[in-house]
Amino acid sequence: MLFVMTAEFLGQPDDELLAAHIAWLVPQFERGTFVISGGVEGVGDIPPSALAVMEAGSREEALAVLDDEPFFRAGKVRHEVRPYEIRVASSGLDARLPGAGTRVVSTSGSGG
Repeated sequence: MLFVMTAEFLGQPDDELLAAHIAWLVPQFERGTFVISGGVEGVGDIPPSALAVMEAGSREEALAVLDDEPFFRAGKVRHEVRPYEIRVASSGLDARLPGAGTRVVSTSGSGG
């Protein structure tokens, strides 16, 4: 089952916490738990946030994965997780996503 995760930042993480987040996130991609993730820039009065698509057996399972996330453990982020169903996708999606600064991680997950 797919889920969309949105994250509201509750404080600015330092470089050490960011490194811990990346060290936690890469294995999540390798296992196939995360499909895509990234930051969302703030605009005007709307603060920066983050967005990810995750694959898990249930919403509770997705939330349990996020319980270990370093930003969450440090009290720097609040997550919202909701079921997500893809209804339309671009046939060229893979070609459009990788860009400057995008890290692509090989997965062992089921995909689909």
